[in-house]
Amino acid sequence: MLVAKREVYSYVEDNNVVADEKVKQIKKSNSSFKVKIFGLALLALVICLGVLFRYAQITQIKMEVSKLDKEIIELKKHKVDISLELERIKESGWIEKEAESRLGMVYPTDEQTVYIAVNDNAIYSIASNSAEEVNEKEGLDFLKLFSNLVGKISNKF
Repeated sequence: MLVAKREVYSYVEDNNVVADEKVKQIKKSNSSFKVKIFGLALLALVICLGVLFRYAQITQIKMEVSKLDKEIIELKKHKVDISLELERIKESGWIEKEAESRLGMVYPTDEQTVYIAVNDNAIYSIASNSAEEVNEKEGLDFLKLFSNLVGKISNKF
């Protein structure tokens, strides 16, 4: 015969088992909550670092732009200075002073000046004779070319 064993349950023991399961669930939910909070904090840190890095880049570019603006202003001043110096150099008075001081040049005296008499008719006659000679040579060249052309055409027939 089998004797049935009677099990006695204690209400207190059941509460402890149920309480242990609840504590395990709470610990699991707390650890997942901690992981989520850590992830969100890490994400916020990455976003803040990204914003800070971009702000640093923008500041660096602004500094480069201001540096280039200053350089442009300096170059414009230099250009104005050079153009003023060029205008000063172009003046004939300055050129005369520099020629006298640097090169020791002076204007010639009346004794050093030599005048040459030129006959206008002689120059005209020399120029017209040379022009006539050029025209005659061109005429002879044209005649030679024409006679050669006529000779070749007549030989073909």
